[in-house]
Amino acid sequence: MSSRRQKKRTINLVLIVVALCFIVGASVYFIASKKTDVSDNSNAATETTNTDVQQTQEAGDALVDDTVPQEQPSGDAGLSFADLAKYTYCFSSGAGAWADGFDIEKDGFFHGEFHDSDMGDAGDDHPNGTCYFCQYEGHFVDIQRVDEYTCKMKLADIQAVGVKEDYIEDGVLNVFSSPYALNNADEIDIYLPGKPTSEISEEILTWAGLNYGDDKIDKLEYPILVNVNENQGIAASDRMDPKEEAEFDYNNASDSCNYIDMQINSATSQQEKNELSATKAKAMDNMLNSIWILVKYNTDEDTFNKALEEQRSWLKDRDDKLKAYSKDGMDYNETLAKLTLDRCKDLLKYFN
Repeated sequence: MSSRRQKKRTINLVLIVVALCFIVGASVYFIASKKTDVSDNSNAATETTNTDVQQTQEAGDALVDDTVPQEQPSGDAGLSFADLAKYTYCFSSGAGAWADGFDIEKDGFFHGEFHDSDMGDAGDDHPNGTCYFCQYEGHFVDIQRVDEYTCKMKLADIQAVGVKEDYIEDGVLNVFSSPYALNNADEIDIYLPGKPTSEISEEILTWAGLNYGDDKIDKLEYPILVNVNENQGIAASDRMDPKEEAEFDYNNASDSCNYIDMQINSATSQQEKNELSATKAKAMDNMLNSIWILVKYNTDEDTFNKALEEQRSWLKDRDDKLKAYSKDGMDYNETLAKLTLDRCKDLLKYFN
């Protein structure tokens, strides 16, 4: 593995660890009422201004719909979203505690997460500092060719998903924020591999991590996405193989369960145990959504339709089993977490 890929993989690991901290810290939130209806949030492109992040209703279930993702043709641009889906994207200063990372799928759908922390920003009610977070998704459209090594595309919509409220936990103020990489975004320039770095501004090269030490190069080896309105470069690196990524997500989910179980065992009140078990159930639901997206975008139509049918059946069976428990009680949450983790493991079969 190249040093660049290893560096970006490390950033991805940090993003996941920090995301887990947010999930674990959100124990004041209970699981929203589960729905038997199938959700279609992952395909609902809503009209929005470029500067606003719309808040979508939290599904609470895997993002299931009956639309088979279709690869968008490259057309005259000679570049498709399937080409961009081969990479993962990260906007970061290269140092400090903030980063914004996202992936693009073959139909232009993207999904990502921003996080930041300032342990010095403390108060009487949050003596351990402040963290900022946002999970989001949206769609890019209309890739066009500009020149030999440059294309451009439009940001059609973007909306926040998951937790969208501020909360305090363990003395840390967690503040719902906005995506940083795509802040005020409208047009996104795409600098392709082979583009001479002499044709790229120093500011963009610096943001993309290509203006320091041994990383100085004459031509791009990986694409750079440019938020034109903000003149910010978003670095790209090789994306994990879908099977590898799904297995990584599952292992992370399993580790999350074990971590929260330790917290439950050390909890001193039933209310705290209930809240932690709700956190675990929500963490498993988030991981299921992540793995489902991998299934949706990385299997053929027949396999996806089979997975969709099984997923709907699983949702019905899950809800039937949960009827035996009081909603938001510990038994309810523990059962929900176990069923969801088992489903995460079962989804791995679609990558064999």
